[in-house]
Amino acid sequence: RDVHPAAPPLAPPPEVSRPPEAAAAGGATTAAAPGGGKFRPPPWCKPAAMHTPRLEMIERGQVSRSMAIGERPVTILGRHGGVADILLDDPSLSRMQAALYNSSSATFLADLDSAHGTWYDAAGRTHAVPQLGVRLDHTAEPQQLAEGATFRLGSSKVVYRVAGCEPVKLARWRPPPWAEEPARKCYLEVRSNDFSNPYLEHLREGEGGDVDEELPLCGRATVFGRKAELSDVVVSDGSVSRQHAALLHAESGGVAESYVLDLGSASGTFVDGGRVPGGESRRLRDGSALSFGECKATYTFRVGERGGRPKAAGGARKRQRG
Repeated sequence: RDVHPAAPPLAPPPEVSRPPEAAAAGGATTAAAPGGGKFRPPPWCKPAAMHTPRLEMIERGQVSRSMAIGERPVTILGRHGGVADILLDDPSLSRMQAALYNSSSATFLADLDSAHGTWYDAAGRTHAVPQLGVRLDHTAEPQQLAEGATFRLGSSKVVYRVAGCEPVKLARWRPPPWAEEPARKCYLEVRSNDFSNPYLEHLREGEGGDVDEELPLCGRATVFGRKAELSDVVVSDGSVSRQHAALLHAESGGVAESYVLDLGSASGTFVDGGRVPGGESRRLRDGSALSFGECKATYTFRVGERGGRPKAAGGARKRQRG
């Protein structure tokens, strides 16, 4: 294995600001509410992936306390130590006052049928004035928090704000200085490996017989990922990161070499079945098989002229794989 300069760390990938109600719970739990009922968070709650929310408490115009809440699908605020994640000692607050819900790329605020209300101020005012803003209806949909907006609980003068609501923007990855245009002809054989008919499984064994297409490798780097704006080859699979991996070329001791570099992907880059550590590269040989995440497609690295091996008829030329 050859290790080259690490790629910059990347944020995990994402998805949508708010998943549909039918989505999986993603780790959210059911808690016992005071009075014997059950508190059930929305099924779309999940830890934050594209943003880094932090709950700030503001007193007398200054942030007095700040805590990260991105790792939890749900954060309950209230006066009851048995169910509240953040215990607040104020007689005007209910035992379960309000909840903060995370999706992969946004944070939401909901009132939990409190006695004195949860108040949302889109203007983001930090004055020590209770009940400033609009009172949330506990039967309505949770309020998505905008960056800089504040909220108040009950009759308390403490102001709350969730910072880091905006998704982290991902810049297009740049190849390292040592990457060069390939000094030899090389390409990738793409195989979908998606056989609905079990009687066609034998095609896997044929040398090139199941090749869907061939991708030439001409530039210093070829980036694979799920997001078209950030990738040269789009891999349409939910397990693949927005920028997942890059194939690079360089000359070492007068010998042309090619490498695959994992760009900090969540689900991994694999060469011949072995996972490449995030931020590290692995040298490729003629015949090395690459795969990304849980995507069924494999990419076989080849050196030499294209078309030297038989290819299945009707193979479409396209830069998007799924």
